[in-house]
Amino acid sequence: MTNKTSLLIKTFSRQSYRDRFNSGEGIYLSSVDHFHSHGNDFQQDFEGGIFQQAPSEKGMFVYSKNNSPEQLFEKYKKKQFSDSEVVIPIQDFKLSIQGYICCFSVFPKEHIGFDSGQIVFKENTSIQKDFYDLLNKRAESQGYTYLSVYDADLFIPSFYDGLYKKGYSVSYGNVSYQPISREKRIHDFQNKNIQSIVFTKDIPYAYQKEFRFFIQSKGFYTDHIEIDGIDLRKSVVCSLVYLTNEYVRKNRFRIKHGADKV
Repeated sequence: MTNKTSLLIKTFSRQSYRDRFNSGEGIYLSSVDHFHSHGNDFQQDFEGGIFQQAPSEKGMFVYSKNNSPEQLFEKYKKKQFSDSEVVIPIQDFKLSIQGYICCFSVFPKEHIGFDSGQIVFKENTSIQKDFYDLLNKRAESQGYTYLSVYDADLFIPSFYDGLYKKGYSVSYGNVSYQPISREKRIHDFQNKNIQSIVFTKDIPYAYQKEFRFFIQSKGFYTDHIEIDGIDLRKSVVCSLVYLTNEYVRKNRFRIKHGADKV
């Protein structure tokens, strides 16, 4: 899909978060490490990860300028490290690319539309199931989720230019879903192929249909950053609140009488 034929969908846990994001008053971006530590089963993946030890796995970190991994392994077996090589025992060690991620789901305009707050599926395709599976996953924890739908052709240049003018390095694109081994992650990192690591997720996450921005800063990295001054409202196709069927069943009486305001 090209930008001109795509819609981007982003969900928010609160209406205020969505409104602040769209107006540019508060664009909240989580770090790569935040997703490792706080993600739920739906969204958690080794985002931007290079290396991660398995729980309770032990190993050695070796700093050496002039040896290949194979040579270092032989030195380790023979316990023949020189004084210039730094050897540190490690456990629960993790290495990842530093940066921030902003995630969307991407759907084709030809299959889905929005008219007066109603969702209209234009053809009988799997898009409808994928769309509702996505929203049900996003709403799973509280029974509802707020969302905005963006015209990709309008949103992408506005968001990119706004971040770039504030001094950030920005890349974006569709996420590729395929297995990526520990060895390939390390190889890609050594060869400065960061895009492969950042824009690849394992196959079980394919239902997310993710389009993402990867943002890097020259400064010190924190758990998250909040940016203002990038007005995105012109790119908004519509904004909705989605209630799961289970939430509606449990709250039918209160919603009917206007007592439940999501």
